Amino acid sequence: MTQEEYLEALRSGAKMNFNDLIKLINENYNYTPASFINGDLQNTATENQGSAKLFCFGVIHQLTKLEVLHCFGEHYQGVLNDPEGDSHQNIRNFIIYGWEGLKFDSPVLVETSNPKYPLQADSKQNFGTTLIRSINQLYDFMGYYVKKNFIIRDLCINMNTHQNTIFHQLDKFIKHSHSFAMTIFRKITHSAKLVTPTYAFIIIIL
Repeated sequence: MTQEEYLEALRSGAKMNFNDLIKLINENYNYTPASFINGDLQNTATENQGSAKLFCFGVIHQLTKLEVLHCFGEHYQGVLNDPEGDSHQNIRNFIIYGWEGLKFDSPVLVETSNPKYPLQADSKQNFGTTLIRSINQLYDFMGYYVKKNFIIRDLCINMNTHQNTIFHQLDKFIKHSHSFAMTIFRKITHSAKLVTPTYAFIIIIL
């Protein structure tokens, strides 16, 4: 099953199986254990990593809260059948807190065929595209932690502004978000060192 086939089945209302998704993730992503917070539940990097994989898969594919819950398959159904129980605390906490309650210390999944991170820019020509993708993913992942009055207004490539301005503005944005954003930012700046100077301009409305 491809990722597209899985998502189509998920969105059609088909009955999902947790292990099917884990198998799909293992086939398509490189995995790095990471600790994470889910509401009032602290998960170490050595526990509940199936949930960590699933949540990060949900972020990458911009799944809704309900879609993520259905990805847990039979485990989600078990929670629904036992609403007063204490099993599957990550599912129960996600029902309560949703995306706003999730905080990861570092990236968990890197897609092997078309990596979204770590960020790579191996030429001047594709650096602008890499930057756009990185900012979009950062905003998608960190949107829950950023104050609502912080938005990216515009992103114009090939303006006559030195790339240091990009990182100055992006750093200003990132300082208002979770520490995971700093990891993404370091990867962006690392990528920038691999290419010749490229010009872009970011306008961030405060």
